[in-house]
Amino acid sequence: MNTFNSKISANNTKQPETSLRYFGSSMKPTFRDADVLNISVCNCDNLHLGDVIVFNHPERQIKIAHRVRKIDKNRIYTGGDNSKSKDDYIITDNILIGKVTSLKRSGKTIKVRGGLKDHFKSELYHRYLIFKRKLMLFILVYFRNLYRALAEHGIVKRLIPLHKFVKICAFRNNDSVEHKMLLGSMQIGKYVEQYNRWHIRPPFRLVIAEDILPVPETISSLEAKSSFVISK
Repeated sequence: MNTFNSKISANNTKQPETSLRYFGSSMKPTFRDADVLNISVCNCDNLHLGDVIVFNHPERQIKIAHRVRKIDKNRIYTGGDNSKSKDDYIITDNILIGKVTSLKRSGKTIKVRGGLKDHFKSELYHRYLIFKRKLMLFILVYFRNLYRALAEHGIVKRLIPLHKFVKICAFRNNDSVEHKMLLGSMQIGKYVEQYNRWHIRPPFRLVIAEDILPVPETISSLEAKSSFVISK
């Protein structure tokens, strides 16, 4: 599962209006997991810089929700709000599903306007992400030993038992399941099957007790039939 692409599960029949459920991280904070995106079917001639669109991946059997980041001589390039890089393919009418006009979240309908205003907001957010990543890299490089010592010692975990507020989520994607760790709506970790361990984003290793985290085999709610399940 490519975390830079936003997965959407829905019927792929083209209608004037359609709704798809969003899962992924590449469009955060604009979209959150389980948001229902309302989409107006259109073609590429109707798109503008900053619009959020949904399209079929040109090579993989998944749908993507990304923002129009660049239009150059009728060539349309996209990218996620949570990613500093653009997608390495061009949007065409053959893969375009439509433009996101609104979303439903917790019973509320939120408009998704797109256009230049949202484009500039997205660009500012990208600059913030770059600054944040450079700052975190600086902190990790120069304070790595202290960070590891504090994480292994566990003193911060005892002072701030944040694990009590963490939710372990299982997201179904066709025949596979991806396990994520959420603090509220923010993803702070995920289970890496290749290494059979949880990967926790810094600085949350300081306050999350890894030894008490469940492994996928112990999450009984995985047998539920819903598209995603949450268990504490």
